[in-house]
Amino acid sequence: MTAIIVVSLLEHVSAAPRERFGICESTTCADVLIDHSPTHTKHFCSPRCQTRERVRAHRSRKPE
Repeated sequence: MTAIIVVSLLEHVSAAPRERFGICESTTCADVLIDHSPTHTKHFCSPRCQTRERVRAHRSRKPE
């Protein structure tokens, strides 16, 4: 089963154009991402990383 998953993942990755690959822009993450968005503007590997960065930015703007 593991071999099937690995082969499937390799086929998926090799089919993606090289300009679609990137690294998550979160300060606490370094995962690789494949941008399948229609506008090619994906910056985070997951909604969790995106939310974490948005909360961090909001809290840094908020006066103490």
